[in-house]
Amino acid sequence: MNILMLILGLLLPAFLGHLIVQLILRRQKIPFLCSVALGYGIGTGILTHLMLVLGFFHIPYTFRNITSFLIVLAIPLMIFFIKMQRKSLLSFSVTSNPSQAKPSWIELTLIGYIFFQAYFILLSASTIPVLSWDSVASHSFIAKIIFYDRSLIHHLNFPHTDYPIHTPLLESWVTIAFGKWDDIVINIPFPLTLMCLAIFIYFFLIHFTSSRWALSGVALLLTSNLLIYHASIPYRDLPLLYYSCIAIMSLILWYRSQEQGWIWVAAIFSGLGSFVKVEGYGYVGLHIAIFCFLLWQTPSQNFKNKIFSFGKFLLPAIGITSIYLLYKHFVFPAPEISSVISLEPGWRDIRLALSQEHFEHIPTVLGLILKDLFLSGNWNMTWFLLLISVWRWVTTDTSSKEIQVLLLTLAFFIAASLFLFSFTQHYIWFIKGTVLSRLILHFYPLAVILIILINTPSKFKSDKNI
Repeated sequence: MNILMLILGLLLPAFLGHLIVQLILRRQKIPFLCSVALGYGIGTGILTHLMLVLGFFHIPYTFRNITSFLIVLAIPLMIFFIKMQRKSLLSFSVTSNPSQAKPSWIELTLIGYIFFQAYFILLSASTIPVLSWDSVASHSFIAKIIFYDRSLIHHLNFPHTDYPIHTPLLESWVTIAFGKWDDIVINIPFPLTLMCLAIFIYFFLIHFTSSRWALSGVALLLTSNLLIYHASIPYRDLPLLYYSCIAIMSLILWYRSQEQGWIWVAAIFSGLGSFVKVEGYGYVGLHIAIFCFLLWQTPSQNFKNKIFSFGKFLLPAIGITSIYLLYKHFVFPAPEISSVISLEPGWRDIRLALSQEHFEHIPTVLGLILKDLFLSGNWNMTWFLLLISVWRWVTTDTSSKEIQVLLLTLAFFIAASLFLFSFTQHYIWFIKGTVLSRLILHFYPLAVILIILINTPSKFKSDKNI
């Protein structure tokens, strides 16, 4: 019975998200698995924001209360969904751009490797309890408090009080659905997050290349030891990676297809990422910058349409981001916030300094970044392959706007990391080696996508309708 309730607790928000995706992209042929991969993120994001609102109004976190609200949200969407189906405005696709009727032995090998990694991740997540420090000391500890309180009544006493709480709320939800606290059950959302990310990356790549190359991208993604590790532990970094990277890929799909629905998808994922980790606020700004660059590179739209498209992205992204900020404004008295920040300066308390001493940090920081990228063992051969691929791209064809956007995004991540750790008080955390690999993890999938897009044979690079 507990297992069935847990499955229902995961399926209901995923189904809600799936309905939203189908309605937003109703004029697109979206494969079912891709819709579910997006719907899982949107649905769990809605779930945790719903729990935040219920906590604000002191409504107890019971399975009945939360599922009732989710069903109330799903009913009108379901009615609209059925009406759209009757009008034949919704279309489904099982595959997109199949290169051949039967998979080759290479594709079968890649699929076998992907399924082996998925099995290993699920096995690890379902057998190893919470052991990692940040989980024990922070978000899983918070989730346990929420589970037993069935509310946010002790929010002001949480560790890292004003941090976003998507991950603790999601962990507490799966245990509420399960019916009891369990240090293994709280791992479940994280392998599901990686699976959804892998499915969407395959969907994204197959619009630029063949099935073989798209599978190669997913397989290369899963060669990262650190990514596999984070998919089996309850840390915030994988959900943030999922939201941020899908937002970027959705913007690129909008640029390629000019389908307005992808703007909404990107905006929703960008905003939801801000509820996962403090860095998510900065990534919202990055997504806005990427969208502005793509708008500038779209001469087919006049200025009025560009402003309208920009508003479509900005309003949902900023609106979703504002929900937790408004919650903190009303719930956290100013003295509590200042005392927390003064006791522990964190990512929300950045102090910039441009002294000679800080300029001398640059070689050390740059050296450690390069060491992590190429010698840490976290990323397999990905960054070496990217270097070779970029050199090949520069010497052949540099006209692809998609590749330009991804390269600029990677360059921004690395430059921002170099600046942040060189010229702020976070240099001490950098030297301790506690944050760099996890920060690189946030944009690691973009390196994989770049490798595939650059090396795809030219016969697959013709413009395709998305």
